[in-house]
Amino acid sequence: MHRKNPDREGIDYFFVAKQWSGEIKNMEPNKCDLLEWFDLDDLPHNIIPYVKEAIIKYIEGIKFTSFGWE
Repeated sequence: MHRKNPDREGIDYFFVAKQWSGEIKNMEPNKCDLLEWFDLDDLPHNIIPYVKEAIIKYIEGIKFTSFGWE
């Protein structure tokens, strides 16, 4: 995703985990309160907008998008 906000622009990479074992661990507790797994059809209401857009595009089969350029 090519993303822009008022302060900067950048490229974000998102990956799909087909298989996982072990526990997820929050390695940046000063930036993130909690990590949890969610079904794609049951995402939390307060999901970060650009992350939600990336998930929607993944579901639609779109591999690249932009966000914040309106």
